[in-house]
Amino acid sequence: MLYVTNDTPKDEKLRILCRLRDRSGEVLHAYEAEASVPALSAVPVLSLDLESSLSSRRDRRQRYMEYSLLRDGRAVSCGTTLFVRPKTFDFLPARIRAEVWETGDDVRIALTSDCFAKSVCLSLSEGECLFSDNWFDLHGDAPVTVSVAKDRPDITEEWIRERLRITAYNADRQG
Repeated sequence: MLYVTNDTPKDEKLRILCRLRDRSGEVLHAYEAEASVPALSAVPVLSLDLESSLSSRRDRRQRYMEYSLLRDGRAVSCGTTLFVRPKTFDFLPARIRAEVWETGDDVRIALTSDCFAKSVCLSLSEGECLFSDNWFDLHGDAPVTVSVAKDRPDITEEWIRERLRITAYNADRQG
């Protein structure tokens, strides 16, 4: 059973998306539900029977659940759940790519991976900036776009590109 907690002081109408994926990021099963969640409460919203999809040890070591909670079509929360401890999950080496470009008010970074990339972390080799998000997972089929406000004159596309460091739990260290 999947529960949604609303810890805000107002009622929320939300959409819940869950995707059972394999380690390459391919969607094996997708589940979806709508829920009206009263203020300051938790409600059950989705009952999933994963027994046949996770019947073997190998299945549990190579599959994971991605989930997103959307309000008005925008993600307000997302994450992943492994069915084993991370040290026993059979990760593929993730090759992460980043595309950097400048807009009027910020610098954007779109990240993709060729497979599931766990705990992607963005940092800079030197200097500081504020990423809109600096810790997330990549699922191989959907880019994650992060922004950096151009609140100082030195923050430019080139400045970010030269200093950007990307690490992940299962990043391909060879390339």
